[in-house]
Amino acid sequence: MQLRSGKLKKPPARICMSSYQVFYAEKAAQMKEDGKMKGKEIQMKIRDMWRQMNEEEKNKYDDEFEKMEAKYKEDLLLYYGGNAQDLKKYKALLEIPEKPKKPVSGCLVYIAENRRQYSEENPDLSFGQVAKGLVDKYNLLSNKERKKYDDEFDKKLENYHKELDEWSKKYSEKREQFDQLIEEKFKRSATRQDLQYQELPPYKRGPRKMKEDDETVQQQQEMEHQKKKDDKKKEEKNKNQKWKR
Repeated sequence: MQLRSGKLKKPPARICMSSYQVFYAEKAAQMKEDGKMKGKEIQMKIRDMWRQMNEEEKNKYDDEFEKMEAKYKEDLLLYYGGNAQDLKKYKALLEIPEKPKKPVSGCLVYIAENRRQYSEENPDLSFGQVAKGLVDKYNLLSNKERKKYDDEFDKKLENYHKELDEWSKKYSEKREQFDQLIEEKFKRSATRQDLQYQELPPYKRGPRKMKEDDETVQQQQEMEHQKKKDDKKKEEKNKNQKWKR
């Protein structure tokens, strides 16, 4: 990778923006070579394949995306004037583990567990309609049936707070240094043309797992509404427990 003063006229291109795009590129190439499907047929087929995959199956593409993203940020640092010392510091900071993620609600766990079967039983429903149907089914569960999801969420939430506290003590300062390193190099060298080319701002984007872009607004709103209901129920439960004590 040549520096800004070299022959490179544009910032390094990000090949994929998410693990889904890594998966899409792989499968699209195979399907085009096969020649049985074209255009929108390929898009729909790959989208359905991705939706039916579980988290373990998606991990392969998550890992590949993170490697691509790390290489991109390394090239970006060099392009914007970084030197060998900056690169050494960057690689050291790159070892910082990702910040712990808050566990999903019991409703979302239920949806993930039952999506494939419900989709097969209702093939005419859209992705958003499947999600809505499963939310409705979850709301009809008895207290006993929902308890296992609530208990599992409580356990994961407790572990999440412990892990977050440990992560903050060990890595929060280093993570800030990591962001500052990339940001300073970018701001020092960026031009208006660079900003337009990168669609503002490339240094802020780290390796993160992303959902495919076609999730419906309706689905997102339903999920958020259910999450608020679960959180409110959890707060009331905790208050009652404290009152009994």
